[in-house]
Amino acid sequence: MPQVQPCEDGPVRQSAVVLADGSGLQAGFSAHGHLLWLESPAAVWEFTPPGPGWSLLAEGSAGALESVVPGDAVVISADAVSLCLRVESLQHQDGRRFPAALELHWALREGRLEGRVVPRALPTELTFAALRFPDVGVPYPAGVQWVVPNDLGRVYREPCREHLAAPDLAGSLRQRAHMQFMAWVSTAGSLYLDSRDESGWMRSLLLRVGAGRAQLCIEHVLPRPAAGAPAFPPYAVGLAPYRGGWYEAARLYRPWALRQRWSRRGPAERRGSYIAEAACWLWNRGRIEEVVPATAEVARRLGLPVALDWYWWHRKPYDTGYPDYFPPRQGEEPFRAAVRELQRQGVAVQVYTNGMSWDHDEPDWPDAGRACTLVKRDGEYWGHVYNTWMNRRLMHVCGAAEGWHRRALQTADGVAALGLDGLYMDQVAIIGGTVPCYSLEHGHTPGGGDYGTAGFRRLLEAIRARHPRLMLSSEGVAEVYQDLLEACISLQTSTERPGEVIPLFPAVYHGRATVFGMYTHLDGITPYDEAWPPEHRPDPTREKDWHRLCPDQFALAVARTVAFGCQPTATNLTRRHLASPEFADDIAFFLDLARFYHARRDWLLWGEMLAPGRLEVGEVAVTCIARTIFTRPESIEPFTVPRPAVLHSAWRAENGQAGMALINYTREAQRVVIHRDDGLRFEPSDGLTLPPRSACWLPALAADATGT
Repeated sequence: MPQVQPCEDGPVRQSAVVLADGSGLQAGFSAHGHLLWLESPAAVWEFTPPGPGWSLLAEGSAGALESVVPGDAVVISADAVSLCLRVESLQHQDGRRFPAALELHWALREGRLEGRVVPRALPTELTFAALRFPDVGVPYPAGVQWVVPNDLGRVYREPCREHLAAPDLAGSLRQRAHMQFMAWVSTAGSLYLDSRDESGWMRSLLLRVGAGRAQLCIEHVLPRPAAGAPAFPPYAVGLAPYRGGWYEAARLYRPWALRQRWSRRGPAERRGSYIAEAACWLWNRGRIEEVVPATAEVARRLGLPVALDWYWWHRKPYDTGYPDYFPPRQGEEPFRAAVRELQRQGVAVQVYTNGMSWDHDEPDWPDAGRACTLVKRDGEYWGHVYNTWMNRRLMHVCGAAEGWHRRALQTADGVAALGLDGLYMDQVAIIGGTVPCYSLEHGHTPGGGDYGTAGFRRLLEAIRARHPRLMLSSEGVAEVYQDLLEACISLQTSTERPGEVIPLFPAVYHGRATVFGMYTHLDGITPYDEAWPPEHRPDPTREKDWHRLCPDQFALAVARTVAFGCQPTATNLTRRHLASPEFADDIAFFLDLARFYHARRDWLLWGEMLAPGRLEVGEVAVTCIARTIFTRPESIEPFTVPRPAVLHSAWRAENGQAGMALINYTREAQRVVIHRDDGLRFEPSDGLTLPPRSACWLPALAADATGT
């Protein structure tokens, strides 16, 4: 049977129920309601094997989640573009069948096959945990890519291929969905899958591989009420065949995404803040006498506004003691004076807090903290040890817990009273509202739903109302919080594996969401909080000359940050770095890119990302290390990755003018030739040579400046 290619009509197609919308989009269903194929002028997908397109997960006797699939369906109604099916039974993976009543609605709408599952009666013998919808089997062609919106975005090339020959779907990858779509990309045609949830329901993206194929699904976590059937997601899901890669998938999602409430604050509403004016960020840590001089020196050299994200300002060791931050560890008045001095020199200052963690060892956790903490399905409280130096467990709170709202507002009050410009609330945007809570004390139905997101949104709204001059930021780029945040930090531009980082989020939301961040340390050495136990401090003799071993990693990360339309950031840039000839070239490159970015904010901050096109350029091998703040140097193994020698991106400003950024992060001159399919032309058409460690801006030719 043909797979990802045009198909000839055959017996299967002749006996199918076919929906067609007149634009060339068609969907074929069997007489039993199984989804057979999806076709457009761009691509054809035959689902292997054909199936209902959805399934359920139920809790087993030992707590494991087990598959439940719908039985055969009966057509209730149909017209040219829609189909309604009735499902009268569900089958457990152990073979048991249960009477049920559900309706499955399919319709061709806005270039997608859109689906909804509506439960009418569910078997009381089963406790349902999740709805997988869409849930479709697809071919696994050579060279296939899985595109997922995890933070900025990632592409996995031939993911789980080692499991392809397994007799079942043995290989799997699960990703958080910071936007609500994914894509299965091949040269013969691509498949787009999405959901259209306006409220922030808990979900994840799942890929399973085996038996010569792949299974793609969006998994929606269901509520678990004490009595009665769970509510199903009230929103639709969709599938669409298309031609292209990650950028084209983003363009399919973007029109709907920009109509949502989280997109309501665009460039006009975001201009004027210190974040909008910043040429770069410094992510510095520690004592006043270290942070202030280094930050002020960068501002002096740059001669442009700088934003400081100040960590380790609070009185307790980092990643312990939350949410107890005050007074600042060097005293309230010295800290206030330090902030005023930085502001006088053109530096805006925000400080670190954790927006959803309570230290398990704090004396108030057993009472106030426990009452706010998220409860897992097994009844345990959800926490994690981040700080392996001190082995302290941070307990993650439920967004619906009003006690946490009161405590977080107290933190915001304290930050505002210190005269700061901004408040950073860690973790909220990357995991807040994504994990189900089974507490009976937080005012929500246990299990899945949108209460976590709704709760964190109420908290952010309350802080903004109480302190309108305090700019809020968080970790990660979840779409559902962007209207309430001025900026988000992302570490992905400095992540070299696994998967390839792509600007999927900027392709959808650039101009309506501001992103900064980078985690690559200039010398490869992460700092150690002076408040941590000195006996656990890594042995400095175990450190290698990481800068010599990885001479291009810092420059690559800075270049990628700017090429993605994110604000350039340097992590833990100290006085020692600024005074050392060893790092002079890297720092000069960072400052040059900050000036480059600031001068072109109409495009690189406020503009719309255009298709990247193709750059004909050489490839270089970049040696890197992967390191977190809790990584011991003796465990680090450098690795080498192939990367294009010049990074690029294309943008359109609000006035319609288009331009392209080219950044050579290597220490050698690089020749490039630009190839585009969208009608935009840039000078010089026969290529150009970029000097080492340099950036170039190419306006579109006047006749083609607005594109086609």
